[in-house]
Amino acid sequence: MLILIFALVGTLSVLNGNVFAGDFEAASFTLSARGEFETRLDHFRPQYFDKVRFAYHVNTDYYQPMGPLYIYIKDARDYTTTWIESGLMVDIAAETNAALFTFDHRYLGDNRPTQNASFENLEYLSVEQSLADIATFIRFIRSDPSVSYFTKVILWGSGYGGSMATWARKKYPGLVDGVWSSSGIFDITLYSFSQYDALESIFRNSGSSGCTDLLREALFEMDRFIQNGEGEYLQERLNLCRPVDTNSMFDIAALYEHYILFVTDYINRLHTPGILSFCRAMEEIPGDAFDSFAQWVDLIYGTPECFDPSFDGIVERSSNVEWGAVGTDTGRRQWYYSQCTQIGSFLIADEFSWIPGRISVFYHMEKCQRVLGESYNANLLITANDALIRELGSLNHSVTNVIYTNGGIDPWLGTGIVESQHPSLIAMTIDTYAKSADLTSIDPMSDTELLVEAKQRIRETIIAWSQFTSVK
Repeated sequence: MLILIFALVGTLSVLNGNVFAGDFEAASFTLSARGEFETRLDHFRPQYFDKVRFAYHVNTDYYQPMGPLYIYIKDARDYTTTWIESGLMVDIAAETNAALFTFDHRYLGDNRPTQNASFENLEYLSVEQSLADIATFIRFIRSDPSVSYFTKVILWGSGYGGSMATWARKKYPGLVDGVWSSSGIFDITLYSFSQYDALESIFRNSGSSGCTDLLREALFEMDRFIQNGEGEYLQERLNLCRPVDTNSMFDIAALYEHYILFVTDYINRLHTPGILSFCRAMEEIPGDAFDSFAQWVDLIYGTPECFDPSFDGIVERSSNVEWGAVGTDTGRRQWYYSQCTQIGSFLIADEFSWIPGRISVFYHMEKCQRVLGESYNANLLITANDALIRELGSLNHSVTNVIYTNGGIDPWLGTGIVESQHPSLIAMTIDTYAKSADLTSIDPMSDTELLVEAKQRIRETIIAWSQFTSVK
């Protein structure tokens, strides 16, 4: 298996994809699936020259000189190389003689550009800096002698990765020829009710008729225990490491946030069968609704060790700035920084929600302050988020050659792009599926007819984009 590794000595400066200055050394083939590329620590200060080396992975099993370049932009806290090893895009690469690449976002996985993840060192973590890394990487792989000027570059990604891929096409149209965004998240407002509200309709439309009511009843029963000050009782019933502080709005919010996350995660992994399984468990496990829910969580997510969803536990796990700590290894600390300083998108449940209104903006802001420390200023988030919306929030028809796919039962569907009137934009909603079911290979034996049709359309479109004659 030939694997492509590139070696960069200088930087290739490009404005909107057009070269105006720079030097680079041609790349070469080798047998290693891992390489490194050089990028600037700060892309936006001309007099700041510090550079770092980031790792990337490549699959050239099907690559032929002049073939297209497919780059997978990873989801938040996704460190695998799965989607350049198997799946729909690998199958397409076999047809188009493409090379497939991926790399961890800055500050995640192998790509840690600073001594630690202190608040001050995380200064260089932003959407714009990460997009500039993508642009740098594209220029870098284009330095290989086998890569023609006319070679097409296609990005694809899931969730946050789908968003970043689309934003890269908007910001660097001369470098990116097309994008497939699978379950991309494009609602970058400060906070949103959409995911929690979506659960109600998802269960009503896909589960049994009483499933929504049973989940709601379980959560409100938990709320009654909280109102009665029964934190130790909840600790015993839920196998928690410490009693719930029923006097702390933050501890209560953290408890609800984690337990609802169990449900949404299960749906996104198993799609409609997951919904049916959850609803069947809620109906058949003996006891009241809260008993059924607690036993389901223990059955699916439980371990011999206790579970700690407490607010203090979140802060403890995310405050350690050293690489190798649980908060930095999982990327949780880095994700909190991104949310708290720029992206926002905090999930809220208030008194108008169908579930107990215990998850407030104040909870998220307190978490930001406690995790990031005294240097954090919540007031700056509003300005940064507004600037991000103005720069990238409007995708309309200015971004062409994009495929938007969404799952019809994805709790994040309300934050995706589900329709388009422009001929070069494709928007598809795949019923009965949640997040990114379309990343896998076409399988008529297990895929529904609708999913097969969606994958075929993705395949045909990307093959067309991959041709030298494709129009940007």
